[in-house]
Amino acid sequence: MKIEPIDEIIPLTIGNVHIENNLNLFSLLIEDVKNFGSIIIGKIFNDDKRINEYVRSVVSCLLRQLIEYMDAIAILIKKSSSDPCILILRGLFENHIYLKFVLREKSEERAKAYYVSHLLTKKRNAEEHDFSTNLGRELKNKIEKDDISKYLSLTTQNCQSEVDKIDKILQKPKYQYIKNEFDKRKMERKKTHWYSLFNGPTNLELLSNSVGCLGRYNILYRYFSKYAHSENQLDNIDPQGAGMAGLVQIRNPEQAQQITQLTLTYGLDSFRIAIETLFPSLLNYYKQFYKENIEHLSSEMRNKNLIQVIR
Repeated sequence: MKIEPIDEIIPLTIGNVHIENNLNLFSLLIEDVKNFGSIIIGKIFNDDKRINEYVRSVVSCLLRQLIEYMDAIAILIKKSSSDPCILILRGLFENHIYLKFVLREKSEERAKAYYVSHLLTKKRNAEEHDFSTNLGRELKNKIEKDDISKYLSLTTQNCQSEVDKIDKILQKPKYQYIKNEFDKRKMERKKTHWYSLFNGPTNLELLSNSVGCLGRYNILYRYFSKYAHSENQLDNIDPQGAGMAGLVQIRNPEQAQQITQLTLTYGLDSFRIAIETLFPSLLNYYKQFYKENIEHLSSEMRNKNLIQVIR
């Protein structure tokens, strides 16, 4: 049985040629920057001589995740589904500041901290899926208290081989001092992120401030936080403030221009930083790309509202 949606809630078409053309333009612009980023990732990932191996691996993975976020935003913007992009944009921003933090200074140590944190997370996940471990029993008890547990099939696995493999890696001298720092903070009951080690920032706001992104943090984690936590949904009732109840349709393009601008900012800034730090000889290539593909429309978007919606 096929169900047709209520068009006023889920419109099947955008219904405005001007808006549709601009959304396509925004999407293509993000695609261009994303494609440029893939070239930078290729150069970093395949450079096994100049760049430290940990920096190369971590930076490549962070940039890869960043362009995946950009890819998703480009698809959603084209379909006029701009509000859900806020959630993706927050992840993109975190990748952006992680990259800046790794490349700013002490890059090898910070890349190793990121890697060790990854291994510790994998170890914990393995132990949680083994119900013979303390962590596994704890997780099992929590799941069984969940209302949805009756629909779930709980399976256990033996984690010992995975745990032994990770422990063997972490015992290597080149990781031991980082692992010791994690253990020390755990003993002190301090909440620890990989970037918190060795007196680093203790939360995302402080991390953002340390890399010069506090304003961007406030936009995404203050201005947009209510959307991310579903705390602003009543704004979609009586949007004109006229005392009349009504719901705003989904696939609403109102935020599309701002989302696109922020996506381009984080993407371009990330690629520029990677180039300046790791491949300064490519800086002119970056400037040429920006001038030929981005500059004109980016300037127009800063000075003109290209998406005007009358509710």
